[in-house]
Amino acid sequence: MTIAATNAPVKRARNKEGQYTGDIKIQQKPDINLNAPEPRTPDLIQLVDKPLTDEYLQALAFAEEPVHILIPRSSDKDVTRFTDLVSLNGIWAEVLFKNGWVPIGYLPRGVSFTTKRKYVEVLARSKQDNVQTSVVQQEGEDPQNFVQRFTSAKTPFQVIEDKNPKAGEWLSRIVSSQA
Repeated sequence: MTIAATNAPVKRARNKEGQYTGDIKIQQKPDINLNAPEPRTPDLIQLVDKPLTDEYLQALAFAEEPVHILIPRSSDKDVTRFTDLVSLNGIWAEVLFKNGWVPIGYLPRGVSFTTKRKYVEVLARSKQDNVQTSVVQQEGEDPQNFVQRFTSAKTPFQVIEDKNPKAGEWLSRIVSSQA
C-alpha cells in the first residue's frame, strides 16, 4: 500500500522552546507591471546628526547575544553540508567553541551550534525570489507585462535556545518581512 506525501506529512523535530523559521509565513512582494512607470525607492543611507541613544546601544547588545540554532541538512543532492558564506560588515559569522568565539563564515548544516544573534538575523533575512512572467492583452489595448515574485527562505533553520524573552517576536518579524 502506497501513502501519498500529502497524507503523511514530514514532521520536523522541535523542542518546546524551539522556533522553526520554515513555519513562519513570508510576506510576498506585489506583482510588477513592466508597462507602469518605475516607483521611486527610498534612500538607503540615512544621515544621523544626534548622539547615540540608549535604545540604539541596547539594540547593539541584543545583536551580540548568543543563540543556539540548527540548520537542517537538505535532501537536495546539490546542497552542500555548509551554508553560503555568512558575514556582516565584512566579518565572518562567529561560532562559539570551547575556546571562545571563532569566525568561520560557512555555517554547518545538520549540527546544532551557537552563534551571535546578528548572524541569525542575516540567515533569517536571506530569501530568494522565484519569478513567473505573464502577458495580459485585452482586445484593442496594448499588452500588459507582469512579473509575479514568490519569496521563500533561502536557509530555514530552527532556534534551539534563545534566552531573550523578546526573541520569538523579533524572529517572526524578521523572517516574515519582505526586506
